[in-house]
Amino acid sequence: MDFEDGASLEDLGYPETLNRFDTEGKPEFVAKFQNLMCVFDSIKCCKFIIFEGISLTQLAETLNLVTGFNISKEELLKAGE
Repeated sequence: MDFEDGASLEDLGYPETLNRFDTEGKPEFVAKFQNLMCVFDSIKCCKFIIFEGISLTQLAETLNLVTGFNISKEELLKAGE
C-alpha cells in the first residue's frame, strides 16, 4: 500500500496526502503508519478502508462496539506499537 500517494489520516496528524518525494517528517510518518498497520493486522481488518476515509476514532469505536472494550484511539495505537 502506498500511503504517501493516496491516503490521509487526520487522526494521525496527516489531514492531506504527503508528497512522497519529501523527506521531512518521514520517520514519524512511517512509524505511525507501521503501528496502525499492526492494529489492522491484529484485529483482522482490511487496510483498504483507510482509502475510503475511515478515521482512527471510528476504528476504535467499531472495535469497542464489537468487543465490548473501552479503548481510545491513543490506546489502540499504543497497542499497535
